[in-house]
Amino acid sequence: MIEYSNPKVPDQVNVTKNSSIKDLVLLGLLAIGGLAALVFLIFFIGGVLGRLLPFEVEQWMVNQVDEELLTPATEGRSGALQDIANRLIPHMDFPEGMTVVVRYDPDPLVNAFATVGGQIIIMGGLIDTWKAKMS
Repeated sequence: MIEYSNPKVPDQVNVTKNSSIKDLVLLGLLAIGGLAALVFLIFFIGGVLGRLLPFEVEQWMVNQVDEELLTPATEGRSGALQDIANRLIPHMDFPEGMTVVVRYDPDPLVNAFATVGGQIIIMGGLIDTWKAKMS
């Protein structure tokens, strides 16, 4: 019968002359740099493609979520904001056939933003802050 025994492993087998911390820091910096490059690329491509996207495609996208989002409000705060927008739109440089729909969100956050398909959302906090400054 054949006998086998494992050879004795030298004491310094898993020891490196380089610092493990240095390798870890380098790997972390490469990961952060790669992530930053990816985020930049996504925003750059999104910005370029966003400008090339026809308005009809934006409206189609919004229509897939909820058809009512493309219908301007006529009552309440959303209706009042829509009336203001309707008076301003003729003086703006919008593409032909672009419709803007303004919505009021009662959230107390002081903010407003625009989304695809000509959607503008104005938060309640912004209206309340504006009213407080005007009085």
